[in-house]
Amino acid sequence: AGTFDDGTNACIDCADGSVSEAGSTACTECGVGTYDDGLNFCATCDAGTFSGVAATSCTACGPGEVSEAGSESCTACEAGTFDNGDNLCVDCADGSVSDAASTICTDCVAGTFDNGDNLCVDCADGQVSDAASTICTDCVAGTFDNGDNLCIDCADGQVSEAGSTLCTDCAAGTFDDGTNACIDCADGSVSEAGST
Repeated sequence: AGTFDDGTNACIDCADGSVSEAGSTACTECGVGTYDDGLNFCATCDAGTFSGVAATSCTACGPGEVSEAGSESCTACEAGTFDNGDNLCVDCADGSVSDAASTICTDCVAGTFDNGDNLCVDCADGQVSDAASTICTDCVAGTFDNGDNLCIDCADGQVSEAGSTLCTDCAAGTFDDGTNACIDCADGSVSEAGST
């Protein structure tokens, strides 16, 4: 075994990556996903490795790639997943994303959210989010989105609705009562716009 009769009554060693049975007149190359183990046997490559025809060893998959036992090649983990180091492509946690063939997922930054399709999308005007968010939230009434992912209190004499990008002055004849409402002045009283 491991040799063959070349027709000249001599036993010739099989080439690396090939094997034979006793009494053979030819050697057989180890197939894809296997390798010549040096003991005249084509052993199956382990999961996480691969080989071509007539291999003498298996090659480890690259970062972000996985394979089943006996594979000819490795497969890149899809976008939205990552190679966990144990030959598994694992879904990214909510609020994080990845490119194909990744070994890590990246959190969506503050001011964006994971839209469920492996994309970090900017929050709408008037909304904010923390890092690794799956939703954005409206700035509450009495505040406004300053464009830097912060909800800022309206100045005295101004009010806003939830989800606002600016505050508006209370009209003349009204005043800000401190509860984000413009209240009419009492009879006989007047006020300028933006009054408290």
